[in-house]
Amino acid sequence: MKRTILLLILLGSMFICLANPLPPMIMNKFWFNDAGELQVRYSSMYLGAGILTADLFDGSNHFLNTIDFSSIDNITLSYPNANVTPYQGYLSASLSIFSGWQEEVHWGPSLDNDISSLAEGECGMNTYWTYQSGHDENTVTIWTKELQTYLDSEMYPVARCNLDVFCQDFSGAPVEGIPVWLYDQTLGYTNDSGHYTVLEICRKNRIIVNHPATQTAVLDTLFFAEPNQSYNFNVLFFHGAADDPHVPTPTGVLSLYPSVLRSSDNRRIHLDYSAKVPANTEARLFDLKGRLLAVSNYPEGGLDWELPHLASGVYFIRLQCGKQNLGSSKLIVLK
Repeated sequence: MKRTILLLILLGSMFICLANPLPPMIMNKFWFNDAGELQVRYSSMYLGAGILTADLFDGSNHFLNTIDFSSIDNITLSYPNANVTPYQGYLSASLSIFSGWQEEVHWGPSLDNDISSLAEGECGMNTYWTYQSGHDENTVTIWTKELQTYLDSEMYPVARCNLDVFCQDFSGAPVEGIPVWLYDQTLGYTNDSGHYTVLEICRKNRIIVNHPATQTAVLDTLFFAEPNQSYNFNVLFFHGAADDPHVPTPTGVLSLYPSVLRSSDNRRIHLDYSAKVPANTEARLFDLKGRLLAVSNYPEGGLDWELPHLASGVYFIRLQCGKQNLGSSKLIVLK
């Protein structure tokens, strides 16, 4: 009892004194053993609190257990009868030391969940994430992926994924100084080669890149980042560097006929370039997010091109030879 009171005093002092206090954390990790049984490791921040009662709920059943927090060896419990699988599930947990405080985690393939389904050798890990809100810093708990190799990692996961965002203008020149956002927080800025690269924890990520002139989102994608995976995003800005004196001026003009494509055109357009093109020149079709949709060789004299099925919207076609961009033109598709 004395240990519990002392821990509550220490935790309360920490929450009051710190400018950015850490919220309580109940579950540290969960995973499935070789027999497919749920394993839950509770947070070691309560070591020294003595015996506490843990209530774990799987959406159907409550499991009440006492945990002796006198040793770190006692804080991992097995739940062979829990109604969850590595593919999907839900858990909520509470500890008797915190009245009314519950912690939840959802996992599965849908982006409505906190993390994706657990692959072999993976576990879900609860960690702290600090973000800026105005002039204040706030810290919350979030769920991430960790590898079972690192089950002893305590507060922060070891597993990482690689994120690379590449920004270029429509001439192909890299664009420096573009902010890359994680939700509403700035991760960093593109360098002089147009790249922003970072090793990130494996969580549900939302990466946003805005057009520097209009501040509208050119890239806005929500996805589950998985351990040891790489995620590359190419962002194409369709104007902004066209007046840059360091960007070579194309020798000709690319024209599209029609420039507004309707259903009656049967997805066919004609490309014409007003100057001689080098050998191995290609026509490339991009959407507004800079994703490459189709490529065709461009012969001398023009190209009759049957495009893939496209939704109504704005697209861009670039004429390119190697890394040299010869010209570009906007295509509007109306269905």
